Amino acid sequence: MTMAQEQGFNRIARALYFVAFLLVVTPLMDLVANVYPLSFGDFRWRYGASGLLSGFLMTPLLGVTLGIAVAAVREHRLALRIQGVLAVVAAVLLLVIAALFALDALQLRREAAADIASQFDIAILKAEIKHGSAILALLWLGVAAIRTSGRLGSRRENRGADPSMVVRR
Repeated sequence: MTMAQEQGFNRIARALYFVAFLLVVTPLMDLVANVYPLSFGDFRWRYGASGLLSGFLMTPLLGVTLGIAVAAVREHRLALRIQGVLAVVAAVLLLVIAALFALDALQLRREAAADIASQFDIAILKAEIKHGSAILALLWLGVAAIRTSGRLGSRRENRGADPSMVVRR
């Protein structure tokens, strides 16, 4: 690969990292704007915010996937490790949110009218499936990224000089 090609790929990688960042941050800003003012002490607010979060998860997940893919392809070991750890932390945080959502939903379910109970149950199930899917994907991506970042370091150390390089005096 020529130096110009390498520089071009690095410019593209930086742009893709920025797009990945936007895919993660923009929907989260929209979510906060939709649930503001924050009221963590109110189980109704928590239920609504967690339910909304379930609808916002796919775009940030796509951003995480893009960032990890770019880091893996470009062999950016540190970026891969950082993103992997952040993905695992996000999965654990989302697991806590999903558990609290289930508890808040049970509490709110008691107040729901009998004629909307089945619709309420379907909404809870859909949100929990979305939460669970995102948790699984984040854990899988995160662990894979962390493991891959470790292998990149040992592979680079063992790789040595490129045998296709021709050295002139």
